[in-house]
Amino acid sequence: LAEVSCNREQLAAPDRSTRHIEVALPDGVSYAAGDHLGVVGGNPDEVVFAYMDRLGLARDAVVRIELEEGSSSSTVPLGRNVAAYAVLAYHFELQQLASRAQLYALSKLACEPAEAEHLRTLADFGRDNSGEVQGGSPDAFERYVLQSRRTLCCRSTRRSRSRRARCLACCPR
Repeated sequence: LAEVSCNREQLAAPDRSTRHIEVALPDGVSYAAGDHLGVVGGNPDEVVFAYMDRLGLARDAVVRIELEEGSSSSTVPLGRNVAAYAVLAYHFELQQLASRAQLYALSKLACEPAEAEHLRTLADFGRDNSGEVQGGSPDAFERYVLQSRRTLCCRSTRRSRSRRARCLACCPR
């Protein structure tokens, strides 16, 4: 995290805003011409609390996150106690619609064969692997996910708490 040292409006119009923002970088961090800086807002409280409820976490829960065997990097704070709210609010994309790749990854975590098969059906990219619907009618993914605007939190699952927590690995920022 960095501190904003200057934040001023450069152009104000009814439908647009352009701001000049200067950031004081933390010690040990440098910036050179051509580098870019990403600014990502946090998830809204109601979305974070919905995920916490889905995971069975108290609003004041503290978690410790470790990398799984074979993983090499992470953008979340590792190896230390941190508020679950902070991790979900600032380190995971919780509002994006579920993707076929995420649903396929979740199919591997499903506890029941019927649920795993349903997730694989939703994740199917089709015979030509394009993800395009043949014949013009919506496929299962388009009907169930896109038209219903379903995120990973909306998935109705009966998996254990630890498996539900592992599904968050499908939606990092």
